[in-house]
Amino acid sequence: MRTTYKISILVFLVIALSGCSAWNKITKVVTAPGRSIGELMFPSYSGLKAQVAVTDMELKTPKADSDVSSGLRAMLIKELISTNRFIIVDAKSLAEADTRQQASNVERPKGLIINSILTSFEPVSSGGRLGVGGGGGINSGIFGGIFGSGLNKAYIKLQIVMVDSFTSKVLQEKTIQGQASDEGSKGSSARVEPALDKSLATYGGTAMEKAIKTCMLEAARFISTSTPQDFYKYR
Repeated sequence: MRTTYKISILVFLVIALSGCSAWNKITKVVTAPGRSIGELMFPSYSGLKAQVAVTDMELKTPKADSDVSSGLRAMLIKELISTNRFIIVDAKSLAEADTRQQASNVERPKGLIINSILTSFEPVSSGGRLGVGGGGGINSGIFGGIFGSGLNKAYIKLQIVMVDSFTSKVLQEKTIQGQASDEGSKGSSARVEPALDKSLATYGGTAMEKAIKTCMLEAARFISTSTPQDFYKYR
């Protein structure tokens, strides 16, 4: 019985450590100096573009403020521009174009409104350290010496809603997430392009920086791949 118990603990430790290693490989964002994530992720494009208005980000988490939401919005806009597929306009411009079309027989304008809701923003996950059930867990007691202090996680979750500016119809929506551990976050290797918005500078060189960049990359990719082809009609 005692031997079986020891074996179970060893199996658990091997699985946990392997999972941590794999996680860090998944969440690593590789970029090149002076180039945006979007420029590296998306093929070169020089065709027609879609008009997009990115509204102010709605906050639904007490752990972020207006500076954070405005910084995230600025980063999302920068990533969308870097794909070379979008013309960024304001929602008022799209509304005025829709009004002009309704008063005449001109071709219906095509525009997207991108609404975003920040639902989670955790610079360090609840419980402080990675553990079973999110509270203390495996990093306490006899396991503390094995797992050390390099397993803190950062987490961000964003709801993206794509709306047709003319019909107000929701075209696509998705929850976008970014997570990263703090292992390897310290030092220059974590300071990759694109730079964080200045309002988010406090998270530079931390796991939260990696989580934010991962989330922004995925958000830009989702919007680009989900935009209907007939919305690409402007130069």
